[in-house]
Amino acid sequence: MLKGIRVNQGRLGTWRARVRRAGMAWWTLCLLCLAAASPALAQVDLVVTTSDSPDPVVVNQQVEYSINIGNLGGGTATSVTADVFFSPTLSYVPQATPGWTCILDGGVGCTLDSGAIVGGGNAPVLSLRFAAPATPQSVQISATASSAITDLNPTNNTSVQPTQVIAGTADLNLSVAASSSGATVGDPVSFTLNVGNAGPGSAASLQVDGSLSGSFIFSSFGASPAWSCSHSSGSIGCTYIGGAPSGTLASGINAAPIVVIGIAGPAAGTAQLSATATSAITDPTPASGSASINVTAPVISVDLSLSKSVVGVQPVPRGEPFTFRLVASNSSASSQTASEVLVNDTLPAGISLQSFSGAGWSCSGAAVCSYAPTLGIGQSSVPLDLVVTYDDPVPSGGTMVTNVAQVSAAEPDPNPGNNAASADASIRASADLGLQWTGPASVSAGASFNVDLSASNAGPDTGTDVTVNATIANGFAIDVVSGGADWSCLASGQSITCQRPTMPPGSGSVVSLALTAPAGESGPITQFAEISATSFDAVSINDSASLPISVSSASGALSLLKTDTIDPVPVNAEFEYELTVTNEGGIAHSGVTVTDSMPACQ
Repeated sequence: MLKGIRVNQGRLGTWRARVRRAGMAWWTLCLLCLAAASPALAQVDLVVTTSDSPDPVVVNQQVEYSINIGNLGGGTATSVTADVFFSPTLSYVPQATPGWTCILDGGVGCTLDSGAIVGGGNAPVLSLRFAAPATPQSVQISATASSAITDLNPTNNTSVQPTQVIAGTADLNLSVAASSSGATVGDPVSFTLNVGNAGPGSAASLQVDGSLSGSFIFSSFGASPAWSCSHSSGSIGCTYIGGAPSGTLASGINAAPIVVIGIAGPAAGTAQLSATATSAITDPTPASGSASINVTAPVISVDLSLSKSVVGVQPVPRGEPFTFRLVASNSSASSQTASEVLVNDTLPAGISLQSFSGAGWSCSGAAVCSYAPTLGIGQSSVPLDLVVTYDDPVPSGGTMVTNVAQVSAAEPDPNPGNNAASADASIRASADLGLQWTGPASVSAGASFNVDLSASNAGPDTGTDVTVNATIANGFAIDVVSGGADWSCLASGQSITCQRPTMPPGSGSVVSLALTAPAGESGPITQFAEISATSFDAVSINDSASLPISVSSASGALSLLKTDTIDPVPVNAEFEYELTVTNEGGIAHSGVTVTDSMPACQ
């Protein structure tokens, strides 16, 4: 063993060495002498440094060692190798080692692929990976570098890197969330569980266990394929089968959620899920969580609705009957049968109820209608028909009437928004117009005569755009047409048209016609006329009239009436005869002569 070397420099080109040896081989001594005589050889100085990551390392996890080899000398180190010895509880994990070729043979022996490290240079970093043991302890590696050139400072050729192996920890966290804070018996509800791993180690054999209690009826799991879940008598168990290796949740990762699906009930109370998350790795803060849902009893109620419409064609004339149709329904969203169903239809001003119909319905007033049958869930009533009339005055442009009704029942209805319904009825004015002829039933051929057309409005509203059309029989001549106040008349051929913009209710008006009869005998010959308006006329029978006129032959019949003033007459007294001539024919006479032959005196 070389204990020490002392070299003294003498004169130029001369070296003297005083050597103390103790069992030193002769060739070693020669090398030392050569090194002292050769500055290049003396400058090879390999140095080894090491580091590890991570440190500490969790049991069963991997640790990587970085080995750095440099040459502090000025000469080139050739045939460089590195020998790495490690604790027996470490397990070597082969991996690529760029720039080095390594084999496992007791230790790990690595040869530098380039072979040499020049003075002041460094070899590529040698990275070796090992698996930590399964129990906490201290482990280490020892790395030694060597070359074909003697290293005059071997004390820095070896580096020992210790590593602390600690117990594995995986800080799991678990959250449990309910689908809602409250629910009604029978409502669908669910709980969602989320598991995460805050590390630092991976959580192997991850498991979530929990218990359901209270008002919750289990239905199914909504978990992803990363979980295998089961349920039995309120207990749930979910095994994690995702991750790599299977069942392992790596640090910093959140597992797919677990959804527990069920129904609130069967009675009111609190539905609760309490759960814990565990793994094969120690958890410094055990993960648990719970959530609850307040389950209330369903409200026993109905959900009534009402529909309303106007039956038939609109606009509806004033005074004419028309129908409002109403249907009451109990929604499928209700929870019980509706009884004592009542429809309150407060008829608007001007509307009066005439009659009602519909099996099961009974009405009073204007109009409160009760329905004798009950309405089951999702059931509708028989239609209720209210026959009404509108009797108020209607302007010429018509009017709109809105009728609103409401439905109720003996049971509570928490949704009153659909309990009312309305319908709009369009009403138009109504005027009962009438027409009548006044004139002779017979006239003489060729005679002139007058006839009147009398128009009337029996109401109840003003007639608008009133028109009278008269047709005078052929042969009769139209001499004069006199329309009177507010009338505008026009004769064309045998037709006469008279118009006026309005005719108030209760009013009458006359159109006078001067006619000349035909020259020949005929008859009876009918004169026809009709009246119309843009307003509605509910009574059509009096909207037309006719006047039959017979035409007789022209006659010169004269009659003579003779009377005396004193009868009896005293003897020798004076008295007078009075003669009256009457034209009873159809023609005028002129140059009339009366001849009276006086009798002889006795």
